[in-house]
Amino acid sequence: MGINMELSNELSYKLIEVGSEKTVVIVIDNFLKSTQHLVDLATNNIYQKPPENCTYPGVRTPLNDPHYLTLISNIISDIYRKQGVIDNSISFKVDESTLSLLTTKEKDLDPNQCIPHFDGPEQNRLAVLHYLNEGQFGGTAFYRHIPTKFENITPDRVSNYVNSAERFAKEHPFTHKGFFTESTNHFEIIDVIDYVANRLVIYPTSILHSAFIQDTEKNINLAPQKGRLTVNTFVSTARI
Repeated sequence: MGINMELSNELSYKLIEVGSEKTVVIVIDNFLKSTQHLVDLATNNIYQKPPENCTYPGVRTPLNDPHYLTLISNIISDIYRKQGVIDNSISFKVDESTLSLLTTKEKDLDPNQCIPHFDGPEQNRLAVLHYLNEGQFGGTAFYRHIPTKFENITPDRVSNYVNSAERFAKEHPFTHKGFFTESTNHFEIIDVIDYVANRLVIYPTSILHSAFIQDTEKNINLAPQKGRLTVNTFVSTARI
């Protein structure tokens, strides 16, 4: 793999408590010595549009680099243990990982791509977002669902959240066609993590979030080496 797939000597991280529910989000800067290996993989792969029910506004290709995935699981484990979040009886396992390129124009977005979403209600699963290319791209925003006051959609909240969101949609017909970048009477922005090349953002899959895309001209590009290219990885925990 060479230098591309080694941890950077300048790696640093911080823990952020997001919203009134104080959800822990980890931000790691200067993760790798270089992201070029991943950009090269992205450039040489064939992309597919995600399934219709997928909220990602672009194209994706699987990432199966075992060394990279091991680096991801190891750094999360190290940070969580140092911070006392978990003990040695917990292990981390990568469930899936994809290279993702933002390509969908606002006029072509599906309704479910125009509002915040959550990746899953599981309480033992993390989403890991790795920003790759240099550029003035949009980051990631986190939200509160105003009718229920929920920021995380946990198993006990799913039914209430879905019913409330459907009821709101019926009472307030959907007219917005674009990326969600301003608070409304349905969702409130509670934090935004900026896009910085070679930054990891790690958060529970249950938290409401979306890509924070304010300038579509700068963010949408069909070339993997020039666009808003990310690695999206899901990691689960299990007791050893």
